[in-house]
Amino acid sequence: MNPRHATASQWYASTFRDMGRYPESLEIVLRAREFDPLSGIIGVNTGLTYALKGDISSAEEQFNRVSRAFYREAGLDVAARF
Repeated sequence: MNPRHATASQWYASTFRDMGRYPESLEIVLRAREFDPLSGIIGVNTGLTYALKGDISSAEEQFNRVSRAFYREAGLDVAARF
């Protein structure tokens, strides 16, 4: 697998996450996010991995980042919400 392929890396990270191997999953999904920082699914999977790992504050921050990007892309002003 090409580690620079963000989508493949995201799915690979999901496999580790589903096996409960959160540190490895997080390392891979964060690398995927470096290559595609605007990907919503990579952002959601990053947040989910943080949450399952028990890092709730990082998960919340990541989910808020994804939400802001979604609303911004949709042309909606939600700065007051987050």
